[in-house]
Amino acid sequence: MHDGLSALEAYSLWGSQWIIRRRIRSDAACSTKIGNTVLKSGDIVEGSKGADTHASKYYTFVRSEIAPLLPRAATRILDVGCGVGATSAWLKSLYPRSHTVGLEGNRALLPELARNVDEPHIVDLNGTLPDVGAVDLVLVLDVLEHLVNPEEFLRRIMGTMTEDGTVIISLPNVAHFSVSLRLFLLGRFDYADAGILDRTHLHFFYRDSALNLARGVGLEVEKGLMAGLLGPKTRFVDRLTLGLIRDRLTKQYIFSARRKQLVTQSVLRWGTA
Repeated sequence: MHDGLSALEAYSLWGSQWIIRRRIRSDAACSTKIGNTVLKSGDIVEGSKGADTHASKYYTFVRSEIAPLLPRAATRILDVGCGVGATSAWLKSLYPRSHTVGLEGNRALLPELARNVDEPHIVDLNGTLPDVGAVDLVLVLDVLEHLVNPEEFLRRIMGTMTEDGTVIISLPNVAHFSVSLRLFLLGRFDYADAGILDRTHLHFFYRDSALNLARGVGLEVEKGLMAGLLGPKTRFVDRLTLGLIRDRLTKQYIFSARRKQLVTQSVLRWGTA
């Protein structure tokens, strides 16, 4: 337990720091090479030399948990807010003939990004976007909550997508117990440098509002993942409560969406990540 914190505060702190403690997985089947390093799915790669310590953690994850949401084929991939492009490099190993485009706002990451994607762009995502061509797979992972107008941004992204394109979105869940329980019992919440209450977040989402964001621009969700449910303590609580508080245990909602007319199933079933 952290010194000077109550049990509740320490547990809340544990939950809110999830973004900088992803597990390193050992799935050699999904490995790829970045520079001289063989990178396995779930690994972390180092940021560019000019990036600060926080950026090197925040921008360098391989988001391999999205694997169940990926389409069978992709030829032109747009990775929005891609950091150093580690996830794009991993996707390149899955779709070898694809062309990867990365949009990133941190100029210090450009040297590393240029090594990991075919077409790097340093841009202000709240401003004018470059011409990225007709993309059939778009990643918007932990980005929309940082933008001034996430709905308008999604509309612009849809304008670049092919008719049968797929967009994969991830959003942190503000209803997670590390936020909601502390707010209920202590009457407070505190912003942090990373995680659900990242001080740079302009918007906060729970499950329905996350889905409605996509639906509001003409998308329909095909598949969904609830992230943060794989730890032994969380699994135990989930089983003990018969899954009734699963939304309070979910740290992040990750889902794939396509244009409404292309999605036929009536019930969205959630997996875990």
